[in-house]
Amino acid sequence: MRDSIAGVRGSVVMAAFSADEPSARPRAARENRVLAGLITAYAATFLICDLLTRKETGIPLLWPANAIVAVGFLHLSPRRRWALWAGIQAVGVAIHASIHTPPLLALVFMAVNSLEIWAMSLVVGRVTSGRLRIRSISHVILILLAVLPINIAMAAVGSALANTITHVGFWNYFPDWLSCTALGMAMALPSTLVILERKPLVARSTSLWAHVSFLSMVGLASGLAFANGGTGMPFLVFPVSLLASFKLGVRGAAWSTFITIAVATILIAQGYSTGTLTDAWGDDARFRITQVFGVVMFFTCFSTALELQRQDRLKALLVRRSRISHNARVKAQAAGQAKGRFLANMSHEIRTPLTAIIGFTELSRRVENLPPRVATNLDRIHSAGEILTAIVNDILDFSKIEAGTIKVTPQPINLADLVESVVQMFVPRADAKGVELVRKFDPSADARVDLDPERLRQILVNILGNAVKFTQQGTVSTVLSYDAAAGRALLEVQDTGPGFTEEEQQQLFQRFSQIGDTPTREHGGAGLGLAICRGLVEAMDGGMNVLSTKGRGTTFQIWLPAPPSAAEPDAPFEPSVDVGGIKLLVVDDNQNNRDLVRTALEAFGVELCEASNGSEGIAAAAKEKFDLILMDIRMPGMSGRDALYRIRTDGGVNAGTNIVAFTADTLFDPVVGCRDFDGVLHKPISIHALLNCLQEQLPSQQAA
Repeated sequence: MRDSIAGVRGSVVMAAFSADEPSARPRAARENRVLAGLITAYAATFLICDLLTRKETGIPLLWPANAIVAVGFLHLSPRRRWALWAGIQAVGVAIHASIHTPPLLALVFMAVNSLEIWAMSLVVGRVTSGRLRIRSISHVILILLAVLPINIAMAAVGSALANTITHVGFWNYFPDWLSCTALGMAMALPSTLVILERKPLVARSTSLWAHVSFLSMVGLASGLAFANGGTGMPFLVFPVSLLASFKLGVRGAAWSTFITIAVATILIAQGYSTGTLTDAWGDDARFRITQVFGVVMFFTCFSTALELQRQDRLKALLVRRSRISHNARVKAQAAGQAKGRFLANMSHEIRTPLTAIIGFTELSRRVENLPPRVATNLDRIHSAGEILTAIVNDILDFSKIEAGTIKVTPQPINLADLVESVVQMFVPRADAKGVELVRKFDPSADARVDLDPERLRQILVNILGNAVKFTQQGTVSTVLSYDAAAGRALLEVQDTGPGFTEEEQQQLFQRFSQIGDTPTREHGGAGLGLAICRGLVEAMDGGMNVLSTKGRGTTFQIWLPAPPSAAEPDAPFEPSVDVGGIKLLVVDDNQNNRDLVRTALEAFGVELCEASNGSEGIAAAAKEKFDLILMDIRMPGMSGRDALYRIRTDGGVNAGTNIVAFTADTLFDPVVGCRDFDGVLHKPISIHALLNCLQEQLPSQQAA
């Protein structure tokens, strides 16, 4: 049986050690310290309890020694456990011999104590699952209840054996034996578990000076509390012990309990404590009440320390989570910036060839007397280029919406005129399908309001485009009204298309999601249109809703804040094409882009000069005066920004010439990106946009 107990405890202990202390050398050193400390503690406890509280029957009134050693067994390897057992037997023999305990009675005491120690060690190891730690009062109570039957059984066995030797009577032994071991166990077992724990809860003060100071205060308060002459001050023990627990943690609670009981036991045994414990009580009652006091004090201080340290752990967890959140936010920002750079690079790489595709296709379509088949193919190429441009724009806009960098610029507009211009864009497509476009404009919609025209146009193009695309017959109605009192525009787009189920409606505003997203789907697109619309509407502080029934069509509702505008809307810009004779410098590393600008503008009499990089552009600008310079941003060797600064700072003839950023980067902002640029012309360009740029940048007398 002893071998099986040793084997189970050995496996528990070795599992605990392998988990907590992987290094053999530190483990051995710690076990040696624990072994020496346990033998010393057992000897001191034996002396104090047996010499100061021993009754005529040989039973002490206070006996925490067995609980201390039982916990110590769990912290030692099998070899050191046997060394500890041998040490406590030697201590027992020496003390019993010194106080002249009858040999047979001393043998009974030592045998029963040894059996109780081994049994308690096994039970505590099982209850704590080998972790040998306690983290709550309920856990302490569970351990004590599990060990109590062992105390009862050992008290009964010991009392019976002692009675057979002394013939004093079983009941003269049993109550004292049970009370001393049970109360000693209730006080010492959890305290020793806390003190010997390998990874205790972190204390607020961990220095040796802090431990000595606070525990000395506990000893002094205990001395004052159990002093004689009616001057006892027991109320001092609890606050000082709580302070020690607050500063030193749960170990402070355990050490405070041991110190208080030790001081009280010595004073009571010497006849003190009359001011604290009434004279009507005998020594037996005083010692037992003192032990109860120690148990209550431990539970109080231990629970207080646990709660305080739980708060410390929560604070540490909050700090840790805040740090993790901050790191995650930094990583997310870095990822967002990386995604922005990636999108800018991809946009640049895609838009550069698109500039040539759309530009040269537009120029070719202007050629007269083209064969019908060639004209059709050019139209298809041009349409495909515009679709690809729209997809790239959608991806970039969605990225801006996700990053929260989308810009909304309200301007004075006529609400009805803007919506009508968008509806007109879809008339040819609707007529080709036999779908009727219906306008239901309330008279209140003919009002000047402050709205971002480009964002509103983008929203309407997406929604109307989808309505016309998915409606095979019937009507697409645009309903518009304006609430001047509330400053709100109300817009509905109703169609008689296939409609959506409730499940499909949940997917409508998800990115890259399309209804009927199967290999046989009839309609293309990136699946970003409605997600972008919702993002734009929310960026404009508006709202968007969809009402649909499968087979009965769909209605999209949009409401946007649109305060009445006191300013007159800007007059529509009418570009002039009479730009003959002006001199233009085009700096771009892509030959197709330079050829496109040359081909498009030479027909209007514009004199062009080309440069393939920033250095050539600087050299050309130093030789002759130009009316306007188009400067690419990304070029090998020297960027467009660097070239611009050189032209501005060299003080040459073109230091004051307008320089326009000619870029495929849609994220480029001439105000934020580089304040010295006078404008931006995004690729891919159209001839109309190119002429508009000339008209805006050149003095009126030159462009007239």
